[in-house]
Amino acid sequence: MTNQFISEYHVYHILNLAGINTPKNLLLNKNMDINNCHFLEGDKAVIKGLARDLWHKSDLNAVHFCDYNQSKVFALDEEMKTRLNKEYPWIGTLITERISFQTPSGIPSEIFVSLTRVKCLPSKPAHEKNKYCN
Repeated sequence: MTNQFISEYHVYHILNLAGINTPKNLLLNKNMDINNCHFLEGDKAVIKGLARDLWHKSDLNAVHFCDYNQSKVFALDEEMKTRLNKEYPWIGTLITERISFQTPSGIPSEIFVSLTRVKCLPSKPAHEKNKYCN
């Protein structure tokens, strides 16, 4: 399946290009200067390890819900990369904003998070500051 894998970060980018808003996100990789990150200390965040063909991140402890903290992100990045890179080629660590939403009874709704977020309009790529955001 390696040739078919599209990472979550790329999906966010594709949705943004189509004008669909996504949660604020940032891919941390070796070329990244995290000091220019648009997350602030204490922001509600989800830290995810991205690796090729890693479909079920939760099963391999590659999803962490926490308040954003730069040193915690670096520690999680290093731990996940070291542990998972043996089996899955490492892409990077994805930082996304944590969004609260209510789950409709009896309906799987995980996919709706990215597609229904309209807090910031119009859509902007994740790296651009949006003047319409609160």
